[in-house]
Amino acid sequence: MGPAFLLNENSSLRIVKSKISSVKSEINQFKKALLIAQDKTLDLKQKMIDFLSKEEIKIYDAHVEILKDPELEGKTIDFIKSNSCNADYAVHEVTAEYTEILNEIGDPYISARADDIVMLSRMLILILQKKVENKITLNTPSIIVADSITTNQLSSIDTNLVLGIITSHGGPTDHVAILSKALGIPSLVGLAKSISKIKAGSLLII
Repeated sequence: MGPAFLLNENSSLRIVKSKISSVKSEINQFKKALLIAQDKTLDLKQKMIDFLSKEEIKIYDAHVEILKDPELEGKTIDFIKSNSCNADYAVHEVTAEYTEILNEIGDPYISARADDIVMLSRMLILILQKKVENKITLNTPSIIVADSITTNQLSSIDTNLVLGIITSHGGPTDHVAILSKALGIPSLVGLAKSISKIKAGSLLII
């Protein structure tokens, strides 16, 4: 039981296709972004390693493997070359194609992996655009209410202040659901439009 903390949806990224002066330089920036994203993911893993089992901590290893995927890297580089365009646009277009294919399969587990790709794509684009994600700051123990929340967001906040999580999207196979369960945080996922009735500060019981 606790007050509702309404998590605002992540601000939309402005991704515009633009011509570049050096394809080689753009590819190098993309490769650097991949390494930075891998380091950020490993930092999150290290932060959570004392709280999760060996199996559960593999969530972060799976994210690193996506960032190291040679096919994903190769297709993005090919896109930059063939379009002579900016890396952030290439990342957006290539990962969007991947997630569309995965979501069309109609399997909840596969769709959850598509969500991971969306999260990692956003991380890469923010790095390339030299921006940072807004942090979630809880001042008092609260129940987080959101359309969705990523494993990166959950890993970056003080989980001692998280009394529960309620989302409109997601399912039991989502990495967030697995992570919250491992941390002993009660969660209700996939409530659709029902969460729109919840007001900030409302006393909730999960």
